[in-house]
Amino acid sequence: MIFLPTHQLAAGMVISRDIRLYDYENYTTVLLRKGEALTENYIKRLMACGFAGAYVNDGVNDDATIEGSINEELRMKAVAGIKQLYVNFKGTSDAMVVKQIDSIGEITENLIRDISSNSQFMANIIDLKMYDDYTYHHSLSVAVLSLAMGITMDFDFNTLYELGLCAILHDIGKLDVPLDIINKPAKLTTQEYEIIKLHPVYGANYFKGKKMIPLNTYDGILSHHEKFDGTGYPYGIAGSNIPLFGRILIIADVYDALTSNRPYRRPNLPSEAIEYIMGGVGTFFDEELVKVFLKKVAPYPVGTCVRLSNGIIGVVVKNHESQPLRPVVRNIEDETLLYDLFNDSEMRSVVVTGLGYN
Repeated sequence: MIFLPTHQLAAGMVISRDIRLYDYENYTTVLLRKGEALTENYIKRLMACGFAGAYVNDGVNDDATIEGSINEELRMKAVAGIKQLYVNFKGTSDAMVVKQIDSIGEITENLIRDISSNSQFMANIIDLKMYDDYTYHHSLSVAVLSLAMGITMDFDFNTLYELGLCAILHDIGKLDVPLDIINKPAKLTTQEYEIIKLHPVYGANYFKGKKMIPLNTYDGILSHHEKFDGTGYPYGIAGSNIPLFGRILIIADVYDALTSNRPYRRPNLPSEAIEYIMGGVGTFFDEELVKVFLKKVAPYPVGTCVRLSNGIIGVVVKNHESQPLRPVVRNIEDETLLYDLFNDSEMRSVVVTGLGYN
């Protein structure tokens, strides 16, 4: 089983996992079932829906468990709940908002239990990008990454709950930003960017003085675009003056945004996103939190088809927690050949240069 980007899928390839479209009322519709062959029309539909790619059979371990994935039923309920919240949030009564937040809170608790059940959990963000609806899956991805960091930092259950809720709600203020700005396929004007920069305030204002969410959650929503050197927004606070949740969320938010397909650009490689975050230590990001993040993200999850700088094409079969950019790779043409980019001295100069075949 290998993961291929959507543009490298071909008619006749056989799907290794169900491909689903999500509906906030019925949770999910199966677009393609495991074992079905792709057609050109299905591939076009996947592209139109914004899918990052799909797992397809390669004749080796086609029934393998995908590491770093959250429970499929939980994922369905999480995306459905997040979508329902965003669709119904504006214009509804405070009592209904409280009910929706309670529902999101239950999802958050289940995410904590699911991630905590695996002591070796490394977030498989590629797996989380196999589905449509960027807004809702972005919220889920940021929650999974943030919770994985919080668990590593030994947060108690209540603090994890507040963090997970914050991650899911962090972009709720974008509901007050015009859609033509949110989805603009070109660079924003200065005026448009100033409008976007208000969304943390808009989000916090929904809850101000209403005691619907914990104070830590409120502070994180308001501060998730504050940068460590004080050049962020909305208030330009710096260092440890930025609430802890804000310092965690900005890392998870930026990583997921950089590796996502957006109207104005194709996704960055996971290695490029990680290099960006590492390069932003001390300016944009808290150094100690970046160290935690790097332990909990799997930029090249098991099953990912990758290209190496020595010309070899292979499939990732193992990740090293301390070295996320240097996985163990199986040669796609000869499954007996394995390359450990971390431990094999002959592979020290070899790096992953891309995803898929070409």
